[in-house]
Amino acid sequence: MSAIDTHSHYIPAGLVGRKDFPIKLVSESPDGSTVNLEIFGRPVGPVPRGMIDLGYQLVEMDSKGLQVKFLNVPPFLFLYELPPEQGRQLASAVNEEIARESARSGGKFVPVATLPLQDVPASVVELERCVTGLGMKAVTIATNINGVDFDDPSLRPFFDAAAKLGVPIILHPHYVYASPRGASYHLRNLVGNPMETSLAAGRLVFSGIMDELPDLKIVLPHGGGAVPYLAGRFDQGFRGRPECRRPASAPSKVLRRFYYDTIAFDPLTLRFLLEFAGPDHVLLGTDYPFDMADETPVETVQTLGLAAEVEVRVMEGNARRLFRL
Repeated sequence: MSAIDTHSHYIPAGLVGRKDFPIKLVSESPDGSTVNLEIFGRPVGPVPRGMIDLGYQLVEMDSKGLQVKFLNVPPFLFLYELPPEQGRQLASAVNEEIARESARSGGKFVPVATLPLQDVPASVVELERCVTGLGMKAVTIATNINGVDFDDPSLRPFFDAAAKLGVPIILHPHYVYASPRGASYHLRNLVGNPMETSLAAGRLVFSGIMDELPDLKIVLPHGGGAVPYLAGRFDQGFRGRPECRRPASAPSKVLRRFYYDTIAFDPLTLRFLLEFAGPDHVLLGTDYPFDMADETPVETVQTLGLAAEVEVRVMEGNARRLFRL
């Protein structure tokens, strides 16, 4: 049995320091294990060297029992706030580098596209190029597009294209509402990220998009945020609120169409997620290389005491089926 990490981040090394790309390597630790970056003049780091070094990632994969990793850009590289032309150029460069590095990895890395969603028509063209031309297996996007939510009509052509191509969409919290109440104790991440994912999922469900696009495949990170634990409340809204009656069936049924990763940090929570979503809709994930990552992903699943065939599905089978690996 192998293990596939579907939620891992990477900045293509070939773009770091390139004159036409806004990422610079500022410094590294004496032992080279961490680096400090600058992106559009904004400091990022220190982060593990694996953020920009796949050789480093391979060593860490071996130590953690991982055989395959998905290459998702970190959310601060979505860059939807840029002018459209600049966004198009950067997304195209990232996709080409990730596709190239994945292709020469011997199957160790799986390429995931990013898109300039501030320009939806260009994103549709780029998505088709990535899937049919570059062999990319998924696309990762933020939970809102620089403040524009998923039920906005301007984004519908993108969701239509993803459904038609059969390419799964991996969501990641970003552009989280920066309330002053979340400024302390890392609550903007600890609470804000799960709530951001839940808001995005709620928009997809209550707008009817999931019903209208039965082939749309959505992956929710961090154990689905609060989604599995809001299912009953969503259903009550469906029963009692006129603005919540657009879905064709109870929201809890629609929520079981989503896919969820294992980044929950608690066996009880993860067992509930498996019961809620079903063992065919849970994928292994780490959130590497951030400090909120699961450092022992294989052990996280093994300690649940699942039946052998269920464990295989969560570790690799579901990912191979969903992403057509």
